[in-house]
Amino acid sequence: RNLDLLAMEPETSENWMHKAHCYAMVGDWKTARECFTEAKTDAEGSTLDYLNYQIGLCLENCGDHRYAAKYYEKSNRIDGLGRLAEMAHLMGFPQFARPLFLQFLGDAKQEAPGTYVSHTKHLVAHAERRLKEMDNG
Repeated sequence: RNLDLLAMEPETSENWMHKAHCYAMVGDWKTARECFTEAKTDAEGSTLDYLNYQIGLCLENCGDHRYAAKYYEKSNRIDGLGRLAEMAHLMGFPQFARPLFLQFLGDAKQEAPGTYVSHTKHLVAHAERRLKEMDNG
């Protein structure tokens, strides 16, 4: 329904972003990535960071960890740093994953709890588990 309504609207960055979220909700990560990419046309600042993060999520969900990592790195977001660490871990690069996880934890714990993005707390718990797994071999 939402996609049908959005199809009648002008192709603005905001509408491309809404379309992308609709496709992501149904698991069509490839189309969601294409829409997020279209939304980047006029984006800057924190919106551009958000879109890079979302493209990273789409690529990660498509199994392309290496390319996802590039977008997480460009996102300049604390949650992007957490996902970047996870990509390094999944690609088998513990020498990169460990310092990224530690940097992410340090940065996340310095933020005021009310400023966390919705899933940063979850990513903190995940990073702590990953480091514990790495320590236990």
